[in-house]
Parts: sequence; C-alpha cells; structure tokens
Amino acid sequence: MDKYGSVNAFCIIEGLRTTKAVDYIGDHYCYEYDRVVKEIDDWGMVAYNVYGAALISRELNGQKSYYFYNGHGDVTMLFSAAGEANPYRYAPATPTTA
Repeated sequence: MDKYGSVNAFCIIEGLRTTKAVDYIGDHYCYEYDRVVKEIDDWGMVAYNVYGAALISRELNGQKSYYFYNGHGDVTMLFSAAGEANPYRYAPATPTTA
C-alpha cells in the first residue's frame, strides 16, 4: 500500500491494462487498437476519448474538453464545449530534492 492506497492492475496479452483497482474500486478500460476510448468505473462514471493523431477530446459526466497541443506535442490547453480555456499544467515527473 502506498499513499494512493492498494493498487492492483490486470493486463491482457498485449500488455494493455483492462482494469485498475485502487482500494477495491475498479476502473475498466475499453480499447480501439492501443488507445483507451471508453473508461468505466465501479460507481458508474463513464468517460469517452476521441482520437485523431493524438487525443482530441474527452467527455466525462456530460462535460466535454478539447485538447490543444504545442509544437512538441505537449498538451498546453483544455477548452470546454462552451469555449472556456483552462491552462494545462504538468506535475514534476520525479520529486525534487534540495
């Protein structure tokens, strides 16, 4: 157990995770080729992802967000269906030490 609780992952033969459970609450993933197009959790929440060359949009609880990228392919902004901009910030990949 870590700070996120007890985590178990189950994979299919090609290494794609189909289920993740944290403290016995599961997330279930549906794929189109190697991309997650639908996520369902044990509480009944459903998310849909739409892809082109990269992730274009994600719908969760009826709220759709559109992804915008910089020239390096990094997500820089999320836009709502109403056109509201939300800057996207990355967390450090590893903890920093002084």
